[in-house]
Amino acid sequence: MAKLRVAANIDKLSELLSQQDVELAMLIHGRLKNRLRAGDFRDLAGKLLEEAREEDKLVRVKVTGPGGEYRLYAYKGMIVGAVGETSEGVLLGPKALQVLEDLREAGVIDIWEVDISALPGEVAEALGAARPSEARPPPPRGWIGLELGGFRVVAIHSEKGALNYILRAEAPWGEVVALKIPKLQPGRGVGGLEVYRLVSEAQAMARVATVDRRLLERYLDLMGYTRDLASTLERRRDNVVRVYAIHAPLRSYERAEDYLYRPPFAAMELADGDLLELERGEARDELVSALAGQVGGALALAHAIGIGHFDLKPANILYKRVDGAVMLKLSDFTGYNRVDGRFVVNLFTPEYSDPLLIAARGRGVRLDSDVFNLAALLYRVARGAPCYCIWALNLYLLSLITNRPPPDQVLRLLTSRGEAARYVEEVRNAVTLAMRERLGASAVLDRLRARYEECIRSNTSRLREPLRSALRRALTLNQRARPRDAVDFYARNLLSLA
Repeated sequence: MAKLRVAANIDKLSELLSQQDVELAMLIHGRLKNRLRAGDFRDLAGKLLEEAREEDKLVRVKVTGPGGEYRLYAYKGMIVGAVGETSEGVLLGPKALQVLEDLREAGVIDIWEVDISALPGEVAEALGAARPSEARPPPPRGWIGLELGGFRVVAIHSEKGALNYILRAEAPWGEVVALKIPKLQPGRGVGGLEVYRLVSEAQAMARVATVDRRLLERYLDLMGYTRDLASTLERRRDNVVRVYAIHAPLRSYERAEDYLYRPPFAAMELADGDLLELERGEARDELVSALAGQVGGALALAHAIGIGHFDLKPANILYKRVDGAVMLKLSDFTGYNRVDGRFVVNLFTPEYSDPLLIAARGRGVRLDSDVFNLAALLYRVARGAPCYCIWALNLYLLSLITNRPPPDQVLRLLTSRGEAARYVEEVRNAVTLAMRERLGASAVLDRLRARYEECIRSNTSRLREPLRSALRRALTLNQRARPRDAVDFYARNLLSLA
């Protein structure tokens, strides 16, 4: 009788099929029964699984599938083997490979690990000798234990974000690093946009964190700044999350198997947490100083070489403790970081985004929008909450653009105080009137400009100098009065706060 063998991958499968005396078995994931092709194969496989659940023994059934007949083996509810049969009794060579490939394409079979300890002796011995590949649960847990592009995944760091998973992995040199992997999008997998965004973000961070001093001096010279700033900004390279590798083997991922075993990822240094976590245990004045000096300097470094961020928020400001001191790290640059007039920003965080950029629907991106964004973050850290002047205005601008009402829970939070409630009501009325008159977001900003500036002056009046002057300069809706970029803001305002 022919020997039983198990293929752990497609290369091993080809090797086994070339041997005349080998009967081939492939592992089948038991939960694929609902994806089997219609007909006898599906029905009999279902009966097989039901019978195998009820009896503590190996169950064998002959079934008809695409390309011929097969013997299926099941134990305790899981199909553990499929042996193809021809008139000679064994599938051989290219014909067998084609039949099995057809099954793979049909979603009928895949190569997964099974726990062989509970299988009857004969099958357990055969499967154990063959060393089948691992059974992988769906991502992100399915990555734990795998080696992806040389990085061995050891744990899930975070899966809370809407766009990405963050895994912990051991690098070839022994350091534990973070792997950032785009999430599968419902109904369409991971397409070119997600892969492009991942690569673009990582490349931007890598460029900023490794910029050459002489190149930095040249950029500053072209922008009209003195080269003396280069030595100050160069030290802020360490305040950008360091990228170790970018791995994007495919442009898009439609097959779950490709996504599981060859996902796109960026490997970068692992942080201890983000700004939200840090706020709970640090003194506000010290955190404002660190944010101004470290993150402000890192953003200025990025602006000096023509790269913007455009999604500054607490989740994108990470930290590490180095020799007992807190080091802030700028992370998650958007995929729209080259400022040359071609890109459109489509990621907005209402608490911190520039209202002018939202009103322009992300077009005409300028670096002063990043300055506004950073100033809104500084306000949040100094006062312990986002500025409602910005938050409410952006919520209603987005409502006007998308024709969707602002979230009730956010409005309840914003209107919990009398002063804020009055401001929110004025913004709501202006947007309602604009909708009746069929006016755009820019017209709303024109009508609310004076009220907004008054709100900012009032809410920054309790802050100490020079922070108060810095925020008023950066948070204005008068674009000409703002710092033109983070280099200007850092040199004229933030260095005195650091």
